Parts: sequence; C-alpha cells; structure tokens
Amino acid sequence: MKLPKGCSKLHNEKNFNNYSIFDLIRYKSQRSNFLIICFIWVVSAVIFYALTIRFKKFSDNIYNNILIIYTIDFFSCFFFGYLSNTAFFGRIKTIQILMMISFIGFLLATVIDKESTDIENILIIMSRICFNSIFCIIYFLSMEIYPTVIRAKGLGYNSAFSRLGGLLAPIIVEDIDDRTKWKIFCAINFLCCIITFYLPETVGKPLQERIPEEDENYTDDIE
Repeated sequence: MKLPKGCSKLHNEKNFNNYSIFDLIRYKSQRSNFLIICFIWVVSAVIFYALTIRFKKFSDNIYNNILIIYTIDFFSCFFFGYLSNTAFFGRIKTIQILMMISFIGFLLATVIDKESTDIENILIIMSRICFNSIFCIIYFLSMEIYPTVIRAKGLGYNSAFSRLGGLLAPIIVEDIDDRTKWKIFCAINFLCCIITFYLPETVGKPLQERIPEEDENYTDDIE
C-alpha cells in the first residue's frame, strides 16, 4: 500500500523518535564508531579526573595549583580546538597528537627517579592538559559522527559512559601507587591512540542525515 505524501512524512518522523542505544550497536556503520568513542570517553574521564584529584599532592596550596592549571586549560582548549577545526589536522589527527604527548608524559613518569617529584608533576600536568583538550574535541566529534536521526542519543550515551570513568578515578588515585597508575594510564592511552585510526574524519564533511543501512533499504511502501 502506497501512503500519501503527507502521511508518509508523518510515518517517517515517527520512526525517527524510536531510535535507541540498540540501533547504535545493531547497525554496522554505527557500531565501531560508537564503541570506540565510548571507550575514549571513559579513558579520558578516568585520566582527567584522576589527575585532577591528584592536585592535592602537588603542594600545600591546592587553590593556587588549581588556578594556574585551569588557566592553562582555558588557553589550551582554545588552541587545540582551533587546531582541530583546520583541514590539515582535523579532529582525529589532533586527538592522536594529544594522546601521543600524554603517552610520552606517562611513559617518562614511570622511569624517572622517585625523588624527582617536580619533573613528575610537570609531566602529569602536561598529560592532564592534553586530556582536557581531548575532552573538548571528542565532544564535537561525538556530535558530528552520528547521523541526525540518532545524533543526540549517541552523544548522550557517550557522555553517560564517561561517568563510569568518573567513578573509577577516585579508586585508582587512592588505592594504586603512582608508578603502577602511570603504567596503566600509559597502556590505555596508547590503546586509545591506536583505535582512533578507525574513526572517520568529520571536519569539512557533510553531516549524515540518515543511518546508511536504512537509506539503502528504505521504502515508502507498507506491506
């Protein structure tokens, strides 16, 4: 049966409201993007919040530490945000650069002398600044990588998964010694960097309106 044009439009709009997390996993075109971005959100949250909590170990005046570091965060977000909007770097390459910088920071933190606390703190601050910028860029990437019909839900689920990282951060900070912590961060940081190669670049690309699998099989006919 062929629906009239107006009824067909209403039928389609109703279907747009029925998408869920299962559609992000069910369709091959969305599955890998969704799972990879969820993992990056979780890792970014774990590392960012764990290093933020660790500010209390830097010196007696935690307020001065936070003021200085958040001021650096403010300018770094603008710089790397601008970098991620350029055609040459884009979202993916900028994230990879930041992850490699933080990976080097964690790697050096695992091998330096335990008494070199100042050097270790500088490396950790550098890594935290990187993940603060990654947080900003991954937020934009999450909005651009999904089709319009499921974009808001995709971003919402990604953000929800990042709360898991926020829950794990205090446990990691309080129950694991620093050297082991840096090794864990080093490993998951490197893994994140590798899997970003499987994500598509979104800068300069038109946003998808529909899920590709649905476009291929879509019809106005109802049997």
